[in-house]
Amino acid sequence: MFYHFTATYIHGFSGILYKCFDVGWCGVDLFFVLSGFLITGILFDAKNGPHYFQAFYMRRVLRIFPLYYGFLFVLFVLVPLVHRFSPLIRHYMTEQVWLWSYLTNFDYCLSPHPLIAKFHLAHFWSLAVEEQFYLIWPAVILLFQPKTVIRICLFCIGGALLGRLLLIADHANPATIFNLTPCRMDSLAAGALCALLVRVNLSTLKLVKVARFITVFSGVGLLCVLACRGGSNADNPIMHSVGYTFLALFFAGILLLAVDPSQDNVLTWFLRCPLLVLFGFYSYAIYVFHYPLVHVFNRWFSVDLLSRDLHSRLLGLGVHVLCSVFVSLFIAMLSWNFYERHFLKLKKYFVLSARNTVPKQARSQVKADRSLRLGFRQVAKELAVWFRQSPVLKKADLVAA
Repeated sequence: MFYHFTATYIHGFSGILYKCFDVGWCGVDLFFVLSGFLITGILFDAKNGPHYFQAFYMRRVLRIFPLYYGFLFVLFVLVPLVHRFSPLIRHYMTEQVWLWSYLTNFDYCLSPHPLIAKFHLAHFWSLAVEEQFYLIWPAVILLFQPKTVIRICLFCIGGALLGRLLLIADHANPATIFNLTPCRMDSLAAGALCALLVRVNLSTLKLVKVARFITVFSGVGLLCVLACRGGSNADNPIMHSVGYTFLALFFAGILLLAVDPSQDNVLTWFLRCPLLVLFGFYSYAIYVFHYPLVHVFNRWFSVDLLSRDLHSRLLGLGVHVLCSVFVSLFIAMLSWNFYERHFLKLKKYFVLSARNTVPKQARSQVKADRSLRLGFRQVAKELAVWFRQSPVLKKADLVAA
């Protein structure tokens, strides 16, 4: 969100500020790692249960389709009834077929995409990649033993890197490298690998050592990539090749460190922040709504007006981003409480049996409530408790004692 809400304005900044704003494009790699981790964990835990495919796909349909297709229905069916689009937009309305069929990532590679650009629907390419991943991965988990799946994950990581190198050598469009599923499967496979590593018989100590090695190795690799060509993704063939792999491994290493329940450090404490958990709970609706609303936010919280009133371009942009983020969160909360949750209730008819092999300490639970006011009050109380559990404060108490 920070990247999307500043994309129009970052060129007005230079040096370190510009790089801080621009680096937000790599958030999608973290999304893929998390997706691979969560979906592989769900599938592995339900592997020996009845109705494996039916239960998994129906639960995914109930979680993803109602909001996504509801959004497309409103935008392309209801809105034209009350608002007449420009001739240019009407000319390209057939482009919406890529959105309805979860092939937005292919649209980027094969044709111009003025409709997607006009309505700020570009972010749906990553959802298309994830859905294409769902078509194959459940069968892989069911058919093969964990050790074989680990090898498949390693093969996918290497295969994605090799595929990108071949495309770069062939002078392919950077959008093809960035958007196609085979080129991005290393991030999904890295997340899947994490899910398997926390479920096979690895000692906690060995797992932490693996996580630290992966994090340090990939972190050094990323620094080398940045030193060579900078943080911009658009014109950086080094980032297009090994850079994406380093990103996948870096986020995978952080994830492994974060899910270890024996760890009690600043990282795990920070990631348990109730505000982050709140955003995580409503993240899907935030993902769907925030980018198409950029035009609205630019009118509601104009950076130019805010900068003039605050006498600072940086402060104006900061207030614009904060307002846009929290309005996106509020809209997502409304969507979940009054729309999505009614479809999610149907999940009880498609139960996935689970062996619960991941320790319960590693799971964050959020209770949503129809009363949004109560939800914010609950988060405020949890924030106070979370702050008192800070490792820094605990050390200070020990020193004082």
